[in-house]
Amino acid sequence: MSLAAITRREVRKTPYLYDAIRAGIVNYSAAARMLDLEGQDTAVSVSLQRLNKELPPLEMERIDANITISSDETNQQVKIMVEGPVDAKILSHLILVCHMNEIRIIEASISRGEIQIVVEWKEGPNSLRIIERALESIPV
Repeated sequence: MSLAAITRREVRKTPYLYDAIRAGIVNYSAAARMLDLEGQDTAVSVSLQRLNKELPPLEMERIDANITISSDETNQQVKIMVEGPVDAKILSHLILVCHMNEIRIIEASISRGEIQIVVEWKEGPNSLRIIERALESIPV
């Protein structure tokens, strides 16, 4: 079986990766490392990119939300707050997108129209960009 066929099979066994590829929100290099298949990560990454072109696109919606960021220099953490029409599905999506982009979430919560995600200080700016982008592609 070819590496491309093995990659396709493994992606189909991982529903969140399958949907993320269909949504076009995957860091292919990170996903290749996560799959940890026999072969070079570069070849797996290329297989994932080709798979993206073969799969039907995922229907998505954009969420209009107010995003703010605050830093806690003492604990070396950054809190990203998303206020708006948010729910557990959106929080789940944001956690997935952060995971796929190798961002370690220290804490995440949702309460009355607000999501809070806490990440390490050094990940703050990158996390903010990723979360902003992820809110433009919420699976329906």
